[in-house]
Amino acid sequence: GKAAYCVCDITDDQMVDAMIAKTEEMFGFVDILINNAALHTSLPVVDTTKPLWDKQIGTNLTGTFLCTRAVLPSMIKRKGGKILNISSSAAKHFFPGFGAYAASKGGIVSFTHTLSEEVKEHNINVNAIYLGMTNTEYTQQRMADDKAVTIPLDQMMQIEDVLPVVMFLTSDDARTIMGAAIDVFGKKS
Repeated sequence: GKAAYCVCDITDDQMVDAMIAKTEEMFGFVDILINNAALHTSLPVVDTTKPLWDKQIGTNLTGTFLCTRAVLPSMIKRKGGKILNISSSAAKHFFPGFGAYAASKGGIVSFTHTLSEEVKEHNINVNAIYLGMTNTEYTQQRMADDKAVTIPLDQMMQIEDVLPVVMFLTSDDARTIMGAAIDVFGKKS
């Protein structure tokens, strides 16, 4: 198979549209979209500035919207596709300092449910997962930078714990699952 990458600011609709156009030019179409970008800053709401709020909402929620909107015309035309939106356990389990992050990730779940209703007649599956803390380079860096994050590495999920759910929801075996938001929390996220 072929692979490619594209640097893109997913908060910029023109860059997103160009990224999807380039992808469709290279591969013909996008049949699976996984909206996985995330930005998180731990601050109480009283200390959250509007620029910090806008940046988290922009990356997490607006980016999901823009990428989804860009692939929908092709998916609708082809009468099929899979969209998987990565939310967070923070949208269900509330933590101090997670105001903007939780709002953005909760918005992703509401967006998922609404979009699923809009596109199910086109055989497009739209689902979400509530993802718990996962051991990645980004998470390790955040933990080093933010001493308030204190989850032991052995209690975090590994990428290998998440992949089976992602693979299933983006497979033909999940063709009847539409508008679901599935918990993938790990041990103690």
